Amino acid sequence: MTDERIEQLDRDWLQVFWEISGRSSNKDMQELLAKILAGEIAQPGTFSAATVLALSTLSKHQAGLFQQLCSMSFKYGNSVQVMLDLPDLEKGNAGYNPIGSTGIKGRQLIEFGLDHTALLELNVARLLASLPGDQHEDFKNFYACNTLEFAGKPVRIEVDKFLEKWGSQESDNEAKNLTCCVLSLTSTGIELRSILALKPNEAYVVALQRALDKSGARLVPNRKAIDLDDVFDGLLAAW
Repeated sequence: MTDERIEQLDRDWLQVFWEISGRSSNKDMQELLAKILAGEIAQPGTFSAATVLALSTLSKHQAGLFQQLCSMSFKYGNSVQVMLDLPDLEKGNAGYNPIGSTGIKGRQLIEFGLDHTALLELNVARLLASLPGDQHEDFKNFYACNTLEFAGKPVRIEVDKFLEKWGSQESDNEAKNLTCCVLSLTSTGIELRSILALKPNEAYVVALQRALDKSGARLVPNRKAIDLDDVFDGLLAAW
């Protein structure tokens, strides 16, 4: 039955996949390729040939950098992004709260293991669509999402204090225009992220909670989804 389903996949896609799989002897690579094939069989079109090719060209170092980046990433809808800063509770867009200890462009994630050179590598590898300072996203996209996911964990961003200052989610007001600086994954990056075993970067979570607190917000488990693991749940509960 599985062989029949494989044969039903796009022939060009299969040609690329078998060529890459056939010349790969790395165990970790083979495991990722097996996940891609299983995902493509379950739902054809889930993984592009470009994603298979991108995976085959990743060095072990680049794969490690990508894993680090994904450990700090949020997913909402079809987007995957890493927050670099947040709008200030009192000043809004006129004053940002950096997640890390520095807001210097290109160095925002350096204390979490990713310097500007690392981000450039991921950009060249077609996994990262934007670099620090390139993209700002509406903060509402995060806190208004009912299916928000952080590094594989279902979460919510509570914004009671934030909305007391800037208005309700529904009203046409200034809260709709408040943004945060982000890094976005490419479609290839998003597809590869879906097959990784993700574990939240604890140092980033602590720093994120501090920045959210300054913005009148808080990251909490989404208990309406599925249970979080005890370590991550405890980390959030501490805040």
